[in-house]
Amino acid sequence: MPTSQAQERQLEAAVQHALKKGIVDLGLREIALEIGTNYRMLINHFGSRAGLLVAVDREVKQHEPQTLAAAYVPSLSG
Repeated sequence: MPTSQAQERQLEAAVQHALKKGIVDLGLREIALEIGTNYRMLINHFGSRAGLLVAVDREVKQHEPQTLAAAYVPSLSG
């Protein structure tokens, strides 16, 4: 099932919030409020709080190697 642009934006917002402030201790309504959406839209796109957390986890793991490499590879110019 292809993802919608709205779902992609919500996932990206949730990932950014998770990386900056965390979301594990938040309920779905709180997550929705923090990322500027409605909890019903999160349910529509991810099925549940657990579904959203799984999607966030997958997204972070998918991009983790690039993020770590960018953060920890010493500069070649120095």
